[in-house]
Amino acid sequence: METILTDNQKASMPRERKIVIAYPFILVVIAVLLNLFFLGVNPIVVALPTATHLTAASIAAALLLVNHSWIMTKTELTRIDYGIATAPEDATETRVLLDQASQDAKVALARAHRTHQNATENTVYFSLMVPLFLMSSPSGLAVWLWLIGFSLGRLGHSMGYLMARTALRGLAMSVSLISLYGMATYLLLSVIL
Repeated sequence: METILTDNQKASMPRERKIVIAYPFILVVIAVLLNLFFLGVNPIVVALPTATHLTAASIAAALLLVNHSWIMTKTELTRIDYGIATAPEDATETRVLLDQASQDAKVALARAHRTHQNATENTVYFSLMVPLFLMSSPSGLAVWLWLIGFSLGRLGHSMGYLMARTALRGLAMSVSLISLYGMATYLLLSVIL
């Protein structure tokens, strides 16, 4: 089925494309400015994380686990609410396979699955960067800001996605991305300095 765009929609597309292209660069600039003028980047000194660093990392990990558990629970509750079986052997008179479910059920379950996929994709990069970041001897403030900021951003993003609140989802996504870019640029700046 072909989508017909209005003239106003067509006219706004070039502007939207420019915003989408500029968005990550703007977030990187914000992260660099925060690192340089607020967090104080020092030359890299490789060392084991401090107790403060591990406390922040532990809280961030716990928040991410809460986020995962919440998404997992919401996904299963959606299946229950719409009577969707998770596997063919689970199909009964009250539970049907997804291809037999109503359109509303498919949309609701797809939203939960996309929320989970998005959380997982972003957490992979976070998990890869955190050990390097912690061993680079960052300031305690940088660790708290970037690690807790990412985790709170992911919680907000999941909430916004599951509740269909676009503004909350976008704001929370920006917070978590600035945190990722903050860690990455902190590492790069500490190597350059």
